[in-house]
Order: sequence, then C-alpha cells, then structure tokens
Amino acid sequence: MANYSLQSLPPDQYNINFVSGGYSSRTLGLTIRSDIQSVLQVALSKLAGTVSGTLFTQAGIAIAGGTVRIYTDSTIVGFITTDQNGFFTFPSISPGTYSAIGTALGFQNKLLGAIVNPGLTTAVDFRLVPNPGRLTGTVTSTSNQPIPGAVITVRADNAQGPVVFKAIADSDGRYLVPNVAAPGNYTFVAAAPGFQSNFCGTSIESDITKNCDIILEPNPGTVTGLITNAQSGEALTAEAIEVRILNLFGVIVGSVFTDQSGRYLTPGLAPGSYGIVVTNSGFQTGIASAIVKSDEPLSVDIALLPEPGSLNGFIADAITALPIPGANVQVLAEDGTLIGRSITDLQGGFLVTGLPPGNYTVVAAASLYRTGLNGAVVLSNISTTVPLALTANPGSIRGNIEPSVFGIVIQLYNANHTFIATVASNPQEGFLFPNLAPGNYSLSAIAPGFAEGRTGVRVTAEKETSAFITMLPNPATITGTITGEDTEPIVNATVRVTDINDSLLGIGSTNAFGNYSIGNLRPGNQAVMVSAPRFGNINGGITLAPGGTVTGVNFALTPNPGSITGQIMNLSTGEVISGASVVLRASDVTGLQVKNTTSSPFGNFVLSDLAPGPYVLLAAAEGFASHQIGVVVLSEQSVRADVSLDLTLGNVNGTVTTDTFAPISVNVQIKVLTRAGLIITTLIANQDGTFTLDNLLPGNYILSASADGFITTVTSVQVIGGQNAQAVIRLPASPASINGRVLNTVTRIGLQGSLVTVKNTVGIILGRGFSDSSGFFAIEGLPSGSLYLTALSDKFGASSIGVLMTAGNTTTTELELTPNPGFISGFVTSFPDGSPISGAAIQIINESKGIVTTVLSNNQGFYLSPGLTPGNYTTVAQANDFSSERGGFLILSDQTVSTSFTLTSLPAQISGTVSQLESNLPLIGATIELREANTFGDPLIRAITGANGSYVLDGIPLGNYTLTGQLTGYQSMITSTAVTQAGQRQAINFELQLNPASIVIIPTDSTGRPVSGATVRVVDTTSVTVQEGQSDARGVFLATGLSQEEYTVVSTASVLANGDEELFLTNSVQKQITVVLPSNPGQVTGQVLEEQSIRPIAGAIVQVLSLNLIPIFVSASDGTGNYTIKGLDGGSFIVAVSARSFGSDSRAFNITTGGTAEVNLSLSPVPGNLAGTVRDERLVPIYRVLVQVFNASDLLLRQVITNFTGQYGVSGLDPGNYRVQFAYPGKQTQQRTPLIVSFETTILDVIMPDEQEE
Repeated sequence: MANYSLQSLPPDQYNINFVSGGYSSRTLGLTIRSDIQSVLQVALSKLAGTVSGTLFTQAGIAIAGGTVRIYTDSTIVGFITTDQNGFFTFPSISPGTYSAIGTALGFQNKLLGAIVNPGLTTAVDFRLVPNPGRLTGTVTSTSNQPIPGAVITVRADNAQGPVVFKAIADSDGRYLVPNVAAPGNYTFVAAAPGFQSNFCGTSIESDITKNCDIILEPNPGTVTGLITNAQSGEALTAEAIEVRILNLFGVIVGSVFTDQSGRYLTPGLAPGSYGIVVTNSGFQTGIASAIVKSDEPLSVDIALLPEPGSLNGFIADAITALPIPGANVQVLAEDGTLIGRSITDLQGGFLVTGLPPGNYTVVAAASLYRTGLNGAVVLSNISTTVPLALTANPGSIRGNIEPSVFGIVIQLYNANHTFIATVASNPQEGFLFPNLAPGNYSLSAIAPGFAEGRTGVRVTAEKETSAFITMLPNPATITGTITGEDTEPIVNATVRVTDINDSLLGIGSTNAFGNYSIGNLRPGNQAVMVSAPRFGNINGGITLAPGGTVTGVNFALTPNPGSITGQIMNLSTGEVISGASVVLRASDVTGLQVKNTTSSPFGNFVLSDLAPGPYVLLAAAEGFASHQIGVVVLSEQSVRADVSLDLTLGNVNGTVTTDTFAPISVNVQIKVLTRAGLIITTLIANQDGTFTLDNLLPGNYILSASADGFITTVTSVQVIGGQNAQAVIRLPASPASINGRVLNTVTRIGLQGSLVTVKNTVGIILGRGFSDSSGFFAIEGLPSGSLYLTALSDKFGASSIGVLMTAGNTTTTELELTPNPGFISGFVTSFPDGSPISGAAIQIINESKGIVTTVLSNNQGFYLSPGLTPGNYTTVAQANDFSSERGGFLILSDQTVSTSFTLTSLPAQISGTVSQLESNLPLIGATIELREANTFGDPLIRAITGANGSYVLDGIPLGNYTLTGQLTGYQSMITSTAVTQAGQRQAINFELQLNPASIVIIPTDSTGRPVSGATVRVVDTTSVTVQEGQSDARGVFLATGLSQEEYTVVSTASVLANGDEELFLTNSVQKQITVVLPSNPGQVTGQVLEEQSIRPIAGAIVQVLSLNLIPIFVSASDGTGNYTIKGLDGGSFIVAVSARSFGSDSRAFNITTGGTAEVNLSLSPVPGNLAGTVRDERLVPIYRVLVQVFNASDLLLRQVITNFTGQYGVSGLDPGNYRVQFAYPGKQTQQRTPLIVSFETTILDVIMPDEQEE
C-alpha cells in the first residue's frame, strides 16, 4: 500500500486520477470541504493496457516535444511529451474507450479514438497539419470582475463532442486555447467555485484568433446523488462512475466521477432543467432529470440496470474502403436522445458500451466527408457491429441568428427529423455546420430568455448554404408530473414538445418524483408526447401564451406496452436496406411522429414501449421511394412490420409565396400527404420560400403550406417516376382562428389530449391541434367560410360541429365527447386472389359526412380504428393501383364491429384542368368531388388542383358518377361520366365562373331555437349535392359557390327529424333561410340482399328521398347488409338502393311520427347498363339534362345528368323494362321505356325538341 497527500486544495469537486506502473489507471471523484481533511483510498487493478504512437507532420517528419493527452470524456487520464523521434507511450491505462489529442507548437491539434484492451498495446499515430487557429477570452463575474482559476473545458465538433483541451483563467480572468484544429466548431464551458457554469461557442479558422468571453453568475445550484445497482439496490463503488451533466439545450456543462462511496456532486449550475447521464462498465447507461434552483442543493439518485449491450464498427471511405480515423460517432436512442459517443481510431474503429437493449441510430461525421447514418439493434450482453461508409464532397450551412445574445445553441435535424448535431454560438458570430450530406434540413436556435427560432435549409454537395434564424422573446414553460395508472411517479420518462410539423421545441425527463419542467417554448398550440421504459406512449397537447407558465401538465402512462420489429428491403431484389429511416406516426389525421429510428446493416429495426393501437409506419432510404403501411400494436407483444421500397421515384420542386407573389421567408411549414390525407413527411421551406421533396413514389399527393400570419393553403402535385414535378402555393393574409374546449359529455370536465382538426367541406385538413389539461384548444391560419371541426379521443370517440370563420377574427366553440366508444376492424384484400393489401387507407366518415379519421392496413391487410362514438358511419377504402370501395357500419358502445373490403385492380382514372371561365387562367386549389351512382350520392374520391390547375382522380371503379368542381370565390360546376372499362382513362375539364351566390342557412327546432351541429345539404334542380356541412355552435351554416338557379336546402340532426326549404338565387347575392326540424323523429331499417342467393350485400348505397324526390339521407349497408337511417319526419318516403356489380331497387314506405319502418331490398347479381346521348333538334348535345329512371312501381330508382357532350350513363340496373324521363328547362320532357339486358349496355339516344310557345 502506498500513501499520498495533496495539500492546499481549495474547496470544490475534483476528479483525481491514479496511475502506477503495472496497474491500470483509475479516476475517482472527491469533494474537498474547507478545514476538513478528506480521505480517498483506492485499489488499482493489474488489468491494464498501453497506448503508444508517434507525432508526425503531414510529410512524415517526426515531431519532438509535442504533447499527447488521453481523455475519458472531460477528465484527463494521461499527459506526455513526445521524445526526439516523436514517440510517446502511456502504460497502465484502464481498459475502455478514450480520446487522444496530439498537438505541437505551430500545428493544429489532432483527435483520435483509442480502444484499450488488457495486456495489449493500442497504436495511435498522429499526422499534424500546420496553421492552427487560436481562441482567447475572459471569464468574469456579473460585476465585471475577473475570475482567476476558472476552468474552461473545450469540446470539438459540437456541444456534446469530445474534450480537446482544458484551460485555466489567469489572474486577469484571461485564458488561451492554442493549436486548435481548423476549420471546426468548438464549445467552451467555464466553471468556478461559487459560480454558475456557463458556455459559449465559436467556429475556428486557420491562423485566426477568435475571442469568446464568458460571464458567470453567482449563487449556483448543485446536484448530488448516489449511483446504485437497480437490481440489488446497493451503491456501486467498485469502479468510479462517469456522470455527465447536460443543460436544457443539449450542452455538456459538466462531467464528474463518483467517489468511493458511489456518490457524485456536480459543479455549480445555473437554474433550470438538466439531464444527468451516467455510464459505468457492466451497466446500462442511465439518464435522469434534475430541476435546479439557485443556491440550493438537489439530490438525484440514479439506479443502473446490469447486462448492457454495446456497439462497435468501422467508419470507412465509400470509394476506397480506407479507414477514416478521428470520425465523431454519436449513438441516438429511439426518442432522439444522445446516449453514447466515440471517436474512431487509426483503423476507423469505434466502440460504444453501456447501451440498454433497443434500436439505435448511429451518426458518423468526419472532416471532408458527408455525415452518414446507420442503425443497430442492440441486445443485452452482445456487441453489435455497425459499419458505415462515408462519401466525400459534403455541403455545409453557415448562418446568423437574431437577436445577438449569449448562450445561443443551434440544433440540426435531417429531413426525417433525426438529430444530427448541436453547436453553440457567441453574440459576435454566426454558426457553421460542415460535412453534411445533400438534402433537406431544419435548424432551430434557442437561448436563455428566448423561444426557439427555426428555418429550413436545402444542402447541395460542395456548396455552402446560408441561413438566418430569428428567435422569439417571451418563451413559455410547462411543468407537470408523469405517473402510472396507479399514480406512482415514473422516473426517467421522456417528455417531448413539438409543433404540428414534428419540429422539436423542447425535451425533458422526469426526476425521482415524476416531475419535469421544459422551458424556452414557442407560444401556440403544441403537441406533448410522453414515453417511458416499460410503459406505453401517450400524446397530448398544450396551448402556450407568450411568457406564460402552464403547470399541472400531467400524464398517466399505461404499463404492458407492445413493440414493432421489421425489416426494410429492396422491392426489386429482396435485398435488405441498411440505414433506412423508420418513422412511426400516430394513426390519425395529425400523423404526429411518435418514434424515429434507423434500420441496421441487416435491414432490421425495433420500436419499443408503444401503447396498444393502430399506427402508421413509414420507411425511407436514399435512392428509394418512401412507403408507409399500417401497424396494429398489441399489449406485451411484438408485431412484425416489414416494408419493401421501390426504386421508381420522383421529386417535387416548389415555391411558397403570398397571394401577391411576394416571398415568405420565416417558418413556412410544408406537409406532404397522400390523397387519403395521411402525412408522409414534413419540412420547413428555405428562406426564399422554395422547397424540394425527394424520394416520392409516383402518384398524386396533397401539399399543405402554413406560416404565421397567413391562411393555410392546400394544393396537389402529380409525381412521375424519374421527373421533377413543380408546385406553387400562395398563402393569403388575414387568417381566421378558432379556440374552445373539448368536454366530457357526462361530467362536463375538459378532456386532455383530444385531437382537434379543422377541415373544409370537402374533407381537406386545414388545421389541427390538441386539447390541454383543461380541454382548451386553439388553431390558427384558417380561411373564412363554413368548416368542419372534429374532436377525437381514443377513450371517448369523436364529435364534429360546423364552424363559420370570418377573416381576421377568432371563433369560440365547444365540442362534447361521450365515453365508452366502439371500434371497427377488418381486412382489405385484392380480387380475385384474396391476397392482403398492405398500406390501404380506410377513411371513416360520420353521419355529418365529415372524415373522422383515416387508418392504414398492415401487411396482413388488417386495420383497426381508434375509438368511435356510437352511431352510423360509412367508410371508403383506397389503395394504390386498386379501385376504391365503400362500406357502412354501426358502432355500438364498447364493441368492435368488423367490415372488410375486397378491392379490384386496374382502376380507372379521371384527370383534367380547372380554369377561370372569364380569363381561361388555371385555378390552383380547386376541389373536385366524385359522387357515385345517383346525383345525390356521397363523395367517393376527392382531388385538389395543382400548379397548372390540373387534377387527377385515381382508384375509380366501374360505374356512373357525378363530378363537382368548386373553389372559394367561384360558382360550382357539375358534370357526369360513366366508367365502363377497367383501367379506363378520361379527361374532364372545368371552367368556373366568378360572382357566386351564397346562402346563410339556420336549422331550427320547432320552437325556433337554432340547432348546432345539424347536417346541411344544398342540392340543385337536378338533385346534385353542391355543398354540405354542419351548422356551427350558433346554428349557422354558410353555403357558397352557388349559381343563379333554384336550390333545395335539406337539414337533419341526430335527435330531430328532417326538414327542407326551397329558394331561388341570383349571381353575387346572399340570402338567408331557416329550415325547421320537427321533433320526435322516426327511422327506417332493413337489409339489402342478393336476389338469387339471398346473401347480404355489404357497402350498398342506401338513399332516402321524399315523395317529391328531394334527397334526405345517404348511407351504406354494413357487413351483414343491414342499414339504419334515423331522423325522419312522419310521412311517405322512397328508399333507393344500388351496389357495385349488382342491380338497383327502390321501395316506398310510410313512417309515423317517432315510428320505425322496415324496408328490405334485393338486387340482381346480373345487372345491365343504360347509356346514350341527348341532343336538341339541331343535334347539338345538351349539358345537364336530368335523366331519371323509374321502376315498374313508378318509383325513382336512379338519377343522373348529362355531361358536357350530352352523354349520360346509368350502371347497375336489374334486367327488365323501365320508364326513363329526360327533362331540361325550355325543352319538351321526353319519356322512353328501354329494355335492360343482363351484362349488356342498352344505348338510348334522345332528341329533345324546344317547348312550344303558348
């Protein structure tokens, strides 16, 4: 035993390194207190390794008198000077991973990794480059007094990078960092006893001296605690344990070791939230949270689990396969947390230990190379190998930040929101991110006292891109507690705050009491996502006011989570794809990104700790088209989700401007959605308003653009393989906004975490948000007019109401949700082989015709909805290269119903353009609705026009359809078509006229009280539904886009009977009308059967009309052929039914007030069709002739209109004779009696003479 003594140590926390020949070095922490002699005894192990090497110039000349330092994180464990041959050796190094820094006067320092093994020598040779940079500065107090003895820790590359130097401030508070490698980013953390640590950052250039002054505040807080074994509860004292302290912005502000009793003490910290990362050999890395207060100690004990896994690998040149030494390797967990890092050695090798089992993303960066990513699945007690090949010719980002303040941190994320790097900046300088792969990135900047500012950047190879970020004053803060369902606090839960575009605004972890605090947040309606090991994730929301603090943002997590495993493969070859991005999103219209990871070298991935339920999983890889499928997670089970990616892809180049074509430079957020409305990706546009979307599967997409102070606008784009599509989005000013509360119908208490969406009357999402702990929500950037507002909660179902928005104003409303929802599930398969269809989108539509949510089928074709409020629903199933299919179902409380779909291949397609009649200019953002069967049918497919006014309707099955083209400020236009062949392609163009009319519609009950949430349908003289929606909280609905003609307004409500009124409109005129809904409604029920086999027909279209042929309700039969239609007034009605591949039937029925009628219908399985052309006496085709087909009982069976060329088509008629009537204003009504033959199309052309003058 050897004795030692260290005298005259000032009170502080110290890391003490012990080195003795023949033994491995060891570092322990020790707290020195005033006037107390501290005792520190240590035992050294003989299991030691050696690090040796040589310092050379680039020309290979040995450098004598150079210095080499060995660090374990921020603690130096070895220091030596090279001999005359440039040689050095470090014996007695404890096994582990280290960073070695070689330097010499006049040369830039060089950083390499060193993996030390017992009894072996690790070679570390340095080749140094001349012309170093330098850094100097002062460390002072807030009273401008120098702080001598302050320790400045210098980290390279990023704010969490390796330590390359430590400096001590002199008597004037000045420090000097010589021989700095350039160019490069550096972060400087200053600490001194009695002061709060602080930092600054800069980028260094060759032969240039930079200045970085740091001011330290007094009255620091500290954190102390005990590190224990999570299984035994005993303190870990056998080895010193490294403890790193990260501030809220991701900067490592301290690194200490535990003492011989297993306790640690941090240096002085500024008030705020911190992450404490603990690593120890043989244990999994532990992470805890600490909320530090000024001048107060805080105790945070941390328990470590044994049986860690590890990662090893090699970083090499993608062309030469030569190793890349000195590369910086970061290891990210599924929630994006940096959990480990390493520096590659001379052979390009790296090792990261202490990893909990799970999926990790490995990010490797090296000078003159593009940053690369790969994934790894880590198992306990196993070391996983992850190779990474880096490509040369990187790009870079250089930028500036406003305002210029101390403590700025900039974070960089790639297109899939994977964290890449963090750098710090000082007020006099901007920032630099070098060595980047080409592609889309987002940048966020944050500083004490400011909320994050952000921008988007497109990086190109071998070019430097400029960026400018403006931070926001008056940031907000949230605090809360995370518990289990048993109210026990959950330690180390991760709380992430994001905006609705997946941009991370803040992140925090819970402490031992389950508490967390996240500051510096951007005001507005933001999403909150919570996850924790061994618990299911949960999503919520929060509305933040500038400078406000919201407390009590609490969440209860459910135990027994599930997980997802899978493999990413090449669709063409079946080969695995490594390094693919795997993004898991919520299976609802928010599409919130829940998790993000990267596939391993074997293409595998794992996503863990997931709440049971449906999700959307998207895979993307460079050179492949991204693809998404549905996944249903089950409790305590691992479900499989493999994804194959296609090499056929296209790109989109776009621009966002104001409606006067001026650029919008700040925070323009872009969403890319499928035609079914599911999010594929999000990004922030460049500062000139341009954006580029890469790696999209050919097809039609919806683009949504939003920016503060502007109206969210949607358009479409058609992506063609191998081509660059163009998109232009113009954002008008004067947006409207809405706020309100989501309430529990039973208790009237606000519901937290409800998804609230705003859609236009054709179902396109314009805004979304979450309700906070009081049920409050707020959504901005909305257009004026009548819109749908829907609230959805998994445990409470969904509710919708209309909202009438006015430009520049805020509307307030309420929605109520009922507990104990039901669910729908089923399978989507192909015809005729019955194989499952993965990635099919199932839209779920309520009785008010609002799209409640959309879910995707998994690899087995299975889908599952979130919770749905009891009632009648219809569904539309869509899949690429298949025809769309409609279904119906009835949801009952606490029950799951089944509805499956069989989709046929070779769908038809309708495309065309929408232009202005007066100028022939293309109209962007117009919507096209395709309604099937009768003119008053429900929409099956919708599309939006793109940059040149073009649109595409995909997935159209055989049948006849009515099309409506509409755009705010224009009169709607209608036409018809019939699809008679699989794979048919049609072109239909629309010319919209200015000066539309409008109707203010107020549904009331019999007492004259307005009815909120009533369904309103406006039909023209041919019974085409021109517009539909819901009345708002005041009972008002605004119907726009109407022409000069007669209309019928039909309204229904859940507890009232139907009502209707007629009126005549003239151009540019707005009229108001009241529709009275009687009380005590009745209903009709029945079943739709096949005529011959008597088997039920699912998805049949069921329509109820009044005797004067006004359409009242449209629904669909469920999986057993049953239907129920409520809300009918007493009287006589007609029910008409048709189904694809079947005939049609209609029956008359009477219903008493409040009564129930039963009407069963049967359809022929061998239908025929009717088609023809209607002309006038001069043989000119007549547009919009009303064609009505009556059955043998003279009841209306089918109804269509002629198109622009006078053609019409009626598909699906039972064989037999019919009366067909042709009517048009100013023409003599014609009657015909054609014979319909099975599987044949009867051609019936008609001439309509002019009416005779009286």
